[in-house]
Amino acid sequence: MRRSEAKQRTEEQIARAAAELFAVQGVARTTVEQIAQLAGVSERTFFRYFPTKEDAVLSYIWLRADEVRAALRDRPAHESLADAFLAAVRATTSPDHEAVERDRAMLRLLRDTPTLRARWLVAGWETAASFVPLVADRLELDPSSLLARVSTNALFVAVQTALEAEADGSYTFEVALESAVRMLESGAGLGFRPTTGQEGSPRSG
Repeated sequence: MRRSEAKQRTEEQIARAAAELFAVQGVARTTVEQIAQLAGVSERTFFRYFPTKEDAVLSYIWLRADEVRAALRDRPAHESLADAFLAAVRATTSPDHEAVERDRAMLRLLRDTPTLRARWLVAGWETAASFVPLVADRLELDPSSLLARVSTNALFVAVQTALEAEADGSYTFEVALESAVRMLESGAGLGFRPTTGQEGSPRSG
């Protein structure tokens, strides 16, 4: 095994261990020692990969994004961006019930912990930026084009919305994401004009 592959595997082990412990115990009760022990590494090794335990769990989200990006790259060229993106997400969603429950707990934790939520949002935009070249290629555009960037960011807003819906229990992630992306396809209400009431009057209800 090449060193780069070994390092990647170790990083994944640490990130998944952090996610598992955070989901069960929360942030405050989880220690670096516990994460390292579950991952099968030393604390010294942990700190070679991550400066803090929060960085480790955020890396878990990046790992999921890497899986989606690889799946999206493999989708047939004739598919629309919406269809290809949804198929890529479905292909990387675990059918394992325990994994789904762990991810749901993680989402609630990210939503309800201010320090994690702020960093998660930043990580989300960084992740979206890494998808722009892939989206641009599918749309046959230059990565610097405004449309490529708007399309990519819109998809990640849909993901963010679906994750929040999953976390609060109003929808499953898959149903919410499918609905959100289809809303984007139809304009997401941006062209809506009211047909009743006076122009400029406040909406009731």
